[in-house]
Amino acid sequence: MSLKSEQSQGINMSDAVRGIWRRKMLVTSSLALGLLTGLTIMTVVKPSFQSEAQVIVENLATPYDKANAQGQDSTHELVNDRMVASQVSVLKSQDLAAQVADTLKLTEKKEFNPLLGDLGVFSRISIALGFSDDPRLLTPAQLALSRISSKLTVYPVPESNVIGIKYQSSDGQVAANVANAIAEAYVNSTRETAAGSTGRAREWLSQQIVDLRGKVSTSEAAVEKYRSEAGLLKGQTVTLGEQQISELNSQITLADAASSEATARANEIKSLLAAKGTVDASSDVLSSPVVQNLREQQSTAARKISELSATYLPNHPKMIAAQQELNSINVHLRQEALKVIDSLSGQAKVANARAASLRASLESMKGRESDANQSDVKLKELERDALANRTLLETMLSRYADANARQDLSLQPGFARVIQKAAAQSTASFPKFGPIMLLCSLAGLLLGLGLAFLLEVMSAAASVVPVREAPRAHPARAALDNEMAIPQMPVSWQATPAQPQPASPFDPAPIAVAMPVEKTFPAVAALPLIGSLSSAFEMVETSFGDRPSELTVASNQIAASCLELREKQGAKTFSFTSIGSRGNESILASIATARAIAALKLKIVVIDVTAGSNFDSLFGLPQGPGLSDLVSGEADFTKVICRDPHSTTHVIRYGLKSPVQSQIAILEKMSSIINALASIYDFIIVHSGEASPSTPALLKDCKTAILLAPANRQKDVEAAAKVLESKGIRNALYVRLDETIRSSTRQAASA
Repeated sequence: MSLKSEQSQGINMSDAVRGIWRRKMLVTSSLALGLLTGLTIMTVVKPSFQSEAQVIVENLATPYDKANAQGQDSTHELVNDRMVASQVSVLKSQDLAAQVADTLKLTEKKEFNPLLGDLGVFSRISIALGFSDDPRLLTPAQLALSRISSKLTVYPVPESNVIGIKYQSSDGQVAANVANAIAEAYVNSTRETAAGSTGRAREWLSQQIVDLRGKVSTSEAAVEKYRSEAGLLKGQTVTLGEQQISELNSQITLADAASSEATARANEIKSLLAAKGTVDASSDVLSSPVVQNLREQQSTAARKISELSATYLPNHPKMIAAQQELNSINVHLRQEALKVIDSLSGQAKVANARAASLRASLESMKGRESDANQSDVKLKELERDALANRTLLETMLSRYADANARQDLSLQPGFARVIQKAAAQSTASFPKFGPIMLLCSLAGLLLGLGLAFLLEVMSAAASVVPVREAPRAHPARAALDNEMAIPQMPVSWQATPAQPQPASPFDPAPIAVAMPVEKTFPAVAALPLIGSLSSAFEMVETSFGDRPSELTVASNQIAASCLELREKQGAKTFSFTSIGSRGNESILASIATARAIAALKLKIVVIDVTAGSNFDSLFGLPQGPGLSDLVSGEADFTKVICRDPHSTTHVIRYGLKSPVQSQIAILEKMSSIINALASIYDFIIVHSGEASPSTPALLKDCKTAILLAPANRQKDVEAAAKVLESKGIRNALYVRLDETIRSSTRQAASA
């Protein structure tokens, strides 16, 4: 139902404007209040000044910072956004703020230490009410740190490695000093970080160098000792063995050459004697002093024979004597030549003997050198160890020199520098007179206009006479009525005779029903039998009227019984099952009962476990995912739970899956679904439709079963109650279905 105005249009805007103008004093007063608020803010709020410093995060190391810069890159670490974000956290750290507080002696300033002055009335009231902390419980250092943290703003400048440091204070100079001190302390902290790493490296290198020096000395001594024991003494360029072998080879070559030369010279003299009988052409013979003397005597004898031949005949005794003398000299020359041959032959033999001796020595030396080569392998291994230790020692010494070069803190490069220092501002950053007054004035003006408009709307609404609109037929019911040509129920109740109403909406007393077994199984309510779907739609719509219908009366009585069971036994889950009817009555009972309980501001959910029923249509809901989709895993609770359009009741439809695909899954998972919903909702109603063999398995987790059946099926109701009781359902309520109730209502309506 809805409220409509007698006028065809809403409130006229021109009338609203005129109404606001009539209330111009209210608007003016609100504007004046806004101006007064702005002046109060400007008077009460202390002006604050803000200063900003900036630092840039970058690598400041150069190749010249180290003793050995060869092969070192000037950018040992790239600066990225993650590193800049980390440095922002460093700038906000308490340790850095503590250094600034100590450096600037902020604990001696009243702004950072409220204990230096009186707290004031407003401060004491705020502390007493718990709006602020009591500064008397903190130390001056903690108060200073808290003040710095609350007024400090550190942010990274987008698309850069620059970090901004803003500080706000009531004194412009203090704001600049704190911002600059934080920037300087941060830069020094980066240097201290590098210095600490360098100091630890220097200590480690010092210890390593001491150990390596001992290792180098030990390894070199082992090399020399083994060299001496193995006889691998070095010459100028090679070992002594190699040098001796080389010298023996040279001497053998010289001895062989001398032997060959002496033999050749002797053979030459022999050939000359054999061929010519003289040795005039042999240089070795002619070089002999004896031969030279004999050669002079030979020349003298030959000259004498020549002189005598001029006077005497060859047979002359003088000629014969001179010839014999010459022959004697030639014999002596030949003998001397043979002596020279013997001498050369002796020299050749000596050279051969020397060469043989040298060859023997060479062979012996080769044997010793072979053994020395085996020892040389071990020697080279020792030399490699010594070289490795020596190289490592030199590297450590080089690094130690680098560490010593950075020992001074001022020489540390760090990775940040100040690019902008904060300056004391002469104008306050807050409050600004112009913006504050403008905002307060606008706020006051808008507040006045809003109040005036609201009063005008309320006064206009008070003059509207509301009438109740006829309930609109459900779309599905309207289509069905048009098709079956069933007359609609009249919407006006003016001709309906007054009916007695119960003292309260929910009457827990059961309705008296004339049945043979009423004493053993009384009915808590009576509901008319419904012949068609259109009648069900009509009954739903009549429940929206001003006067109680048969459906609202029955639902109130059922709801009262459910509330009583919940209060006494803690029952939360109720099932609606029909016996011997088409099943629309159980749908109407579950819908109406759920709406009656929801009207009491209780959280309730209705679950439909029947496929192919009119549950969605009578509830006024479109088709969509529901219980079958939930148990199949294709939807979750957020997608299957929908809201009743006429109340706060939540509904879980059967869904889009066929019973063949989902019936077994529903039986298996119904318990877990009800347990999950029980932790959220106050009531859970399960609509199971017409009773079937699977109904007890579906309703085993329900505490109460509400059975709807005609009076002639009373025996079946009792049998069903016993079966459900054997399955653990403690309570069973009976709702009687009777056609006479509907007929009497129709007769009263027509009268």
